[in-house]
Amino acid sequence: MKKKPIIAGNWKMNKTPTDGGSFVDRTVNLLLDIKYVSVIFAPPFTGLFDMDVKPPFYSAAQNCHWEDSGAFTGEISVSMIRDCGAEYVILGHSERRHVFGESDDWV
Repeated sequence: MKKKPIIAGNWKMNKTPTDGGSFVDRTVNLLLDIKYVSVIFAPPFTGLFDMDVKPPFYSAAQNCHWEDSGAFTGEISVSMIRDCGAEYVILGHSERRHVFGESDDWV
């Protein structure tokens, strides 16, 4: 089975949930007739829960912690991401490596 190409947009630390919702609505309306690609939106964590998209549109977290729960201030787990409805996560991003010193072992 041939996989669909993916177009993904990482919003980094931009767009409030309100701004992001408007952006998603406009983008989905522009791309409704395009069926041969999957489109992934990666908002900041504050906008992840409000992402209400249906295939071929998906949501992604920008990072995640390897533990499912615990005393990890500011982190988010895979189960939390899935509970928000996201199906993807960006791991090992160059900015995380450069700014926070994340390594292959950490990722």
